[in-house]
Amino acid sequence: MSWGGRRIASLRRRVVEVYGTACHLCGTETADPAEVGHLHPLALSLDHLVPRSRGGTDAIDNLRPAHRRCNLSRGARPTSTARPPTPPRPVVDGSAFFG
Repeated sequence: MSWGGRRIASLRRRVVEVYGTACHLCGTETADPAEVGHLHPLALSLDHLVPRSRGGTDAIDNLRPAHRRCNLSRGARPTSTARPPTPPRPVVDGSAFFG
């Protein structure tokens, strides 16, 4: 099966049902990509515990929810050796500064 949008959406739903929406790397809640955009640093992404480049699969037991930023900073390193990412900073609405 190809990596189409329906397959990714289905995997994302299943991972959230099993593991929730907290980032498994930093522990804080992820943002819904439909609301913030899939490229937002706090958007929910699927992280492979054993990276696909190292033989990991797309099985639910190898996938965990993660912030896009945390996932990208970890790269293809094993979870046990990855540097813990800094917790994401809250997104501040700029309109509050301008009254």
